[in-house]
Amino acid sequence: MTERLLNGTMGSEEFEHFEQILLSDPTARLTYIEHINVHAQLSHLGGAVEAIGDEVFSVRERPAFGTGSILAAVLTCCMMLGGAIYFTISRNIPEHSDAILGHIVTDTTPQSDKTGDSTLVRQPLKTGELFNLPFGMTRFQLSNGVACTLHGPARIQFETPSKLLLESGTFVASVPPEAIGFRVETPHVEVIDLGTTFSLSVGTDSELRVFQGLVSARQKSGSNRGAAPLLVRTGEAIRFAPLALAETRVDANESDQILTGIKQLYGVDHVEGAMTLLPVPPDSVQNTKLTSDSTIFLFREQAFVELTQPLKVVPPESKTHSAPGDFNPLELPVGTRCSSFLLHSDFATRQEPLRGTIRFQRPILGLIFSSDGLQNSDSLFAHSGTAYPTEESTFKYNQSRGCVIPFGGKGELADEIFIHEDGRGLTVTLNSPNENIDQIRILLQSDNHN
Repeated sequence: MTERLLNGTMGSEEFEHFEQILLSDPTARLTYIEHINVHAQLSHLGGAVEAIGDEVFSVRERPAFGTGSILAAVLTCCMMLGGAIYFTISRNIPEHSDAILGHIVTDTTPQSDKTGDSTLVRQPLKTGELFNLPFGMTRFQLSNGVACTLHGPARIQFETPSKLLLESGTFVASVPPEAIGFRVETPHVEVIDLGTTFSLSVGTDSELRVFQGLVSARQKSGSNRGAAPLLVRTGEAIRFAPLALAETRVDANESDQILTGIKQLYGVDHVEGAMTLLPVPPDSVQNTKLTSDSTIFLFREQAFVELTQPLKVVPPESKTHSAPGDFNPLELPVGTRCSSFLLHSDFATRQEPLRGTIRFQRPILGLIFSSDGLQNSDSLFAHSGTAYPTEESTFKYNQSRGCVIPFGGKGELADEIFIHEDGRGLTVTLNSPNENIDQIRILLQSDNHN
């Protein structure tokens, strides 16, 4: 059934039956995830398009957006994020509804005091609640592990932990594997998550963006009503108009406030200096593929990773790392659950270092910043849609991808990694001229499955 879904031969009735199986059977969900992962890996191998055909991954033409447009989206978002965000919610709770399907999460920590633990207030979210959000943003944590944000003006109704109705506004969600099948309906389109982070905006039409993973979308109005579902993948965006004959492409630089929600769901408090958070993982972090003389890039690689073997990392102790061998490795035990982020710096012509800061809402579990440590942990944390430095390019040709620690006779001059006192942030100074790449893998403690 998964194969028929992917190659576009599944009919609408069978599709609905397939949805119900995924919603009700945990074993089926795990099998489905394994199948999707196999296809995701194959799609990025050399010659995969010729071997299995692009139609395996989408039943219609897929829109494509380059790294340049993604960066434009990030810069546009960052300019709009100054100052605190406040909101007011009008709630309509149905009578006789006592079933709690999650919580409304409010961070009451003053913006001027973000160095310690956040003060979170959780209010019960009940089945059938209708929310009117005139402005600002609020955050929800559902009982099935789905974390989401709502951006006003918006109107939304939570029917179950696995289904909601979005009448207006912008909704951003991060969905763990155990919640695959999470469904959002708008007046124009029905969206079913297949393991991903995505946003859905509703105005006069509906707009879907996928930042990681895969989403199934089916148009509810117009001549496409009842057609086979469209599979939307990482980095793709689609706009559905009420009477449109077909979906239309969306300019990626129209992201507006969505980056705010992504930061919340990824556990990122803020970034400063030369550092920029990418909402979509890049196509490649190999040498010369993602260069900038003004930006240190940050993106989330994986979420929901559970270690199946012990892993040695640099401990998150407050100190400055500027020379090799100045720490005792920390071993993370089997069963540790974490999210991974990658910092990447690769200069085009610059010869002076860049400096940037990242602050997280949750504790850092450890860092990996040696070339061999990064290479060995790629199999655990690498994003499936991103090309990483190969073992041959890293070791045979002595192209260092680590920081601080000399490699192949190349000293990491001017590199510094400062771990903040509370273990929730980093300030880095990176110098990556010529063939040198600077990369740091950050493992962040999971919280409510994110």
